[in-house]
Amino acid sequence: MADVNTPPTVTLAPPHRNSIGRFLLWFLPGILAALAIARVSVSIQDRFAPLIVLPICVGAAVACVSYGLMHLAGFRSFWPAVIGTMLLGLIAAAGEHAFFYFDFRAEYLRQIENKPQLAATGFCPPSIKEYFVRQSQVDSKTLWLWTSHAILLVAAAGAMTGWLVRRADRSTASSAQ
Repeated sequence: MADVNTPPTVTLAPPHRNSIGRFLLWFLPGILAALAIARVSVSIQDRFAPLIVLPICVGAAVACVSYGLMHLAGFRSFWPAVIGTMLLGLIAAAGEHAFFYFDFRAEYLRQIENKPQLAATGFCPPSIKEYFVRQSQVDSKTLWLWTSHAILLVAAAGAMTGWLVRRADRSTASSAQ
């Protein structure tokens, strides 16, 4: 006969069965969030673009949103969370460059509309590859700035996620005692 004071046992599914689903439930919306953060970052870089502070802030924003999505999805694995968030940071960094190009292209097309003589000659904006090649040739420091910006953003996203996950693990462990 079972003891009345003993709580019922609950059998959980093996972690590998549901972990891919939880990962995707976190990571796919995380891609959209990273791109939204990148768009906001590009829109404020005209007014606020400190060399070190902005990528760290963007990385921290990616980490916080990513952690919130992880919590909603029930995804708790430390290293996949950190590496996945670093990938989201890389997506945000690439997204920033893509949004810079889209803004450049939109402005380019507006100027062509204002000057019909350019439109008549078949003048068109450069491709994304041509745009980045031209931008990198303007100043020798451009590639270094792009790279350091991405590295800082990704590192901040990974470090912040690691800190948030460890902090949550510690608070869960202390509340269980």
